[in-house]
Amino acid sequence: MIGWVNNAVESFVRDTFGDDVWSSVLKAAGVGTGGWVSSCPYPDVETYKIVMAAAGILGVTPTEALEAYGTYFVGYVTKQGYDKLLQTLGSNIAEFLQSLNNLHLHLTLSFPAMSAPAFKCTAVGPESLELHYYSHRPALGPIVVGMLHGLAERYWGLGGGQLSVRLLRGREDGSDDHEVFLLTYPYQEVLRDWQDEQAAAQRQRQLHPFTVAPDTFYAMFPFHILMDRHCCVVQAGAALTRLFPKLTAGAPLADTFQLRHPYGALEYDTIVSELNNAFLLKARASGLELKGQMLPVPLHPGFGSASGSASESGSGSGSGSDAAPSGCPHHAAATAGVSRASCEDGLLFMGTARLAGLDEMRDQRLFLSDIPLHDLNRDFVLLAEQRSAEAQLKERFEALTLELKQTNASLRETSQWLEEERRRSDSLLYQMLPPQVATCLKAGTKMPASEHPEATVLFSDIVGFTEIAGRCSPLEVCSLLDELYHHFDAAIEHYPELYKVETIGDAYMVVANVTTPCPNHADLLLEFAVRMHAAARAVRCSLGEHLRIRVGMHSGPVVAGVVGKKMPRFCLFGDTVNTASRMESHGLPGHIHISHACYACIKNKDSFVIRPRGNITIKGKGMMQTYLIAPAEQEASLSSASRPPARSCAHLADRSDLSFAALATAAAAAAAAAAASVSPAAMSYLGGPPRDAAAAADPGNLPSFCSVSDLVDVSFNGPEDRTSFVSISTIAGTSAGTITGSLAGLYSAAPDFEPLLSRCGGGSGSSSKVSPQGGMSRLSRSGGEAGAAAVVPGAGSGGEGGGGAAARAAGDGGGREDEGTRAD
Repeated sequence: MIGWVNNAVESFVRDTFGDDVWSSVLKAAGVGTGGWVSSCPYPDVETYKIVMAAAGILGVTPTEALEAYGTYFVGYVTKQGYDKLLQTLGSNIAEFLQSLNNLHLHLTLSFPAMSAPAFKCTAVGPESLELHYYSHRPALGPIVVGMLHGLAERYWGLGGGQLSVRLLRGREDGSDDHEVFLLTYPYQEVLRDWQDEQAAAQRQRQLHPFTVAPDTFYAMFPFHILMDRHCCVVQAGAALTRLFPKLTAGAPLADTFQLRHPYGALEYDTIVSELNNAFLLKARASGLELKGQMLPVPLHPGFGSASGSASESGSGSGSGSDAAPSGCPHHAAATAGVSRASCEDGLLFMGTARLAGLDEMRDQRLFLSDIPLHDLNRDFVLLAEQRSAEAQLKERFEALTLELKQTNASLRETSQWLEEERRRSDSLLYQMLPPQVATCLKAGTKMPASEHPEATVLFSDIVGFTEIAGRCSPLEVCSLLDELYHHFDAAIEHYPELYKVETIGDAYMVVANVTTPCPNHADLLLEFAVRMHAAARAVRCSLGEHLRIRVGMHSGPVVAGVVGKKMPRFCLFGDTVNTASRMESHGLPGHIHISHACYACIKNKDSFVIRPRGNITIKGKGMMQTYLIAPAEQEASLSSASRPPARSCAHLADRSDLSFAALATAAAAAAAAAAASVSPAAMSYLGGPPRDAAAAADPGNLPSFCSVSDLVDVSFNGPEDRTSFVSISTIAGTSAGTITGSLAGLYSAAPDFEPLLSRCGGGSGSSSKVSPQGGMSRLSRSGGEAGAAAVVPGAGSGGEGGGGAAARAAGDGGGREDEGTRAD
């Protein structure tokens, strides 16, 4: 099919369903990016693939898709400038359909590669007619149905379903060699007297005989052909006899020409049935096309048969001027005495050469002098030369437009690919350098160093990394660091204000308030440090041990700049960097060590559990006041915010699973722990400011917690806390096991607590056992356990916090309190 048809299909899909659907159709059909030159031929299979793909995507049958396309095609042709031509094809539906063949012949001048279908109307009546559709392409009948509905709506005034189209016979069921449609419509008065073509031909044969003088006729119509009933040549025009020497009297016309339009064989009956159509004869040897009209004419008996003698061609007047060329029909004088009944039927083809331009005229050995003066073909050939030049220019323009579209599509795909690659490269570059620095370097400009009066720098390292590296292979060490830093990098993604400066070995360096302004830089970096500890605990080395890290932070002025040309690096300079590194190296495992300057920069100190470490000696810095943040304490502080509302001690006393002695012992231990300067977080969690053990034993002063587990869920951090707890057992005069049973939550925070407690010794009562697997058993929990002794310290002469008269109480297995066990 010509590209014009495919362009119409593209316009149909785009206008009806959108550009995205058309893109999907092209992809499913596998026909490339689309785009066709209107006058160029393309394989039919390409069009069929597009139709099938569109039907599959739209969820309709191919028949429905073709019919919808046929209806749209009428409007598409109108938009292409053929509206006036369609309006003048005929005054009614039958004339319109009969004239379609002539329209197609006209279009073949603009589209030489076009292989148009043919139409024929039979059984025409005021309410129905039969339309015969001829095409060498199969399965396109639904397009005709759609076109008929579109024409009825737009040109015939039969919209709103007034026209009905039904397939009578077709090729699919084998009932015919072409499609025959029955068209029914409201009563049409103009079609009441419509005559069949054969009846019209019969009437025409009964009209005046052929009376033009042979020599005159021969000169006026150089492209005519006179045939007998057997379609053998009786006479041919002067131009044809010169071009085709074998076109002599008696020669079958089919030996020289073939019938290109209408479709059919060169037979008398076939031609008579198509008299309303224009005829197109094509020379078999040269390809010259003759376009004209076939007329039935009577032939003189002497010339009715192709075998008749050519010598009888001139008689009557005897004048030399009346003599006709050999094979010419008898002129009027010769036939004056012959009755019409004795004449034989013949066919006269009246036409002219169908030429596309002067080039074709030269190739066919024709000249303007061969075309008679009355033939408009003279002017048409000259105009065709100009039209041909315009058509070639249009075709070239369409080809360039199509090429430009394809180039633009390819360029768009390339641009999208380049943009994606640019984003990927920029993303990778921004991971190595700050965006503003990378932008300057890409622009070819040098990024000057910048001063930042206040920034916070963080360093971290792995506790015992040297030992781990010595016990693992290099590959294992590399894998360990890669896993750990992946966790750190994932965590820092949640803090766009922070910037990862570098990693050196097991050291990880982060800065805040340098690449992005951030007023709460210390707070954000401290939050990130807490997440670093949590991420490190999730990583195990190849020996199965959990990793622990140290973190150090310091705030102060820094200078930031890019160093180097090849593999440039973004570096920080200043004493703040050195001090932050010292905070890390002097820190404690599992802790965050910050300087006083960093502590002062924290905006919301209540959000963190910070305890003073005091003044310590820092290498190269002397004495410095520092602070510690334990991530475990921080997590406990955050979880306490979601605890249930506090309740009074009286509610706890009503609990059947808790003995008052157990509560009193826990309170005493808590007070003593506070007095022994345990971490501020633990002291705050245990009920406020320090108080002596005697005050703690007063039930009215007990902390308002919901359970013993709430009361004892305290994390002691560092060796100094554990030592303090050992001192508590001595001060309170209570066995270490009893206090351990009360403060069961200590085990999870300090796994090495048991050795310290065992060295403490002393005390009486049943001690809780410490199990590395199961933790510490609860005091007075179940009826099957032995009651735990509880000692309530009282005031005595032993001094504050010392030994005195103690009321000892033992709860029974069921957790009940015997009389006399309450402390006065």
